[in-house]
Amino acid sequence: MLKKASSSSLINKNLGARSPLVILEIIFLSAILTNTAAYAQLQNPLALKITSHEQGQEVPVGELTISGTSTDNATSDCIVYADVNDIKPFQNVTATGPGGVNDYSNWTFTYTDNYQLITNGTNELTAKLSCVSTPTNLTKWSSVIVVGLMNK
Repeated sequence: MLKKASSSSLINKNLGARSPLVILEIIFLSAILTNTAAYAQLQNPLALKITSHEQGQEVPVGELTISGTSTDNATSDCIVYADVNDIKPFQNVTATGPGGVNDYSNWTFTYTDNYQLITNGTNELTAKLSCVSTPTNLTKWSSVIVVGLMNK
């Protein structure tokens, strides 16, 4: 009759007598490292929204100014960027919050021919809030699709 080996005896044979403790330590460390970024986001939840335009809104082709809000303030280490149709690099928006030039709680950006104009058809406008944080930088995105029309 074959003797069935217990799982603990297999672990001990393969990894040494102290291995269950080492394995538990590895599991705990992995859980701590995995949850640190999630905990940081819970402690400082980010919010970002393009408020000037609604999904599917029709806009004239050419220059377009967007605006929005975020959870940033004058003392946090964050910045908001914008792009259109995933055209890189991201562009710096202008902070217009009550705390001054570093307060992105309110912000604006104008799409111009220096970067990219709004084109005829579908245009995906994206804002990115990027905050320096330890141990992991935090990022939040907001997008809205507008429809560029000639002679709107």
